[in-house]
Amino acid sequence: VNEGYNTNSWELFCSLLNTSLTYDPVGWGLPYNYLLSSDDSAEILVGVSLQTLLLLLNRHQTTSSNIFLIYLRAMGKESNDDF
Repeated sequence: VNEGYNTNSWELFCSLLNTSLTYDPVGWGLPYNYLLSSDDSAEILVGVSLQTLLLLLNRHQTTSSNIFLIYLRAMGKESNDDF
């Protein structure tokens, strides 16, 4: 995915990463919470988000042609931590 052709790549990357990392499988901490609700839509959404993110990160093996790898490496820099 080339950044010049896709202007929503940063938003897609952040959305997939946020959906994948903020999921709480424990929920409220109830030991038998699966008895209260059998809604598995959140788990399915997280699974699809992780699969899509991994697919986009592995699409091109070279860093110069994969904008999502560039975004992932840029997130680790200290200059991005300033608010």
